[in-house]
Amino acid sequence: MRVRNALGRGLGLVALAAGTVVGVTASPAAAAPDCIVIKDISYYSGVIYAEADWFCYSTGQSTPWPVAIQRQDASGTWVTLASGTGSAAYACVGTTTRTYRTGSTVKDRSVTAPCG
Repeated sequence: MRVRNALGRGLGLVALAAGTVVGVTASPAAAAPDCIVIKDISYYSGVIYAEADWFCYSTGQSTPWPVAIQRQDASGTWVTLASGTGSAAYACVGTTTRTYRTGSTVKDRSVTAPCG
């Protein structure tokens, strides 16, 4: 889009410098992408499970996507405990309640569980 806009402005400047008027037509806006990343994280029976898929509404196709399970350590740093493509699992060690997440972006999810 930036290249197209720069090209349009460049042609307009060239036309203006040449003393002629050239109409630059706007192209239709690009269609919004219909594919999204869907992530989920859950706790069940002593295991943290995470899943991620790239899903396209137009085709109904779901493709496994990279996912990680992270936990915050005592210093505040998020540490990756498990990762995979499409899914990952982390077997709990202990029963201390902690928060786990799939990553640090707005699309990521978290769960709090008694999973040391």
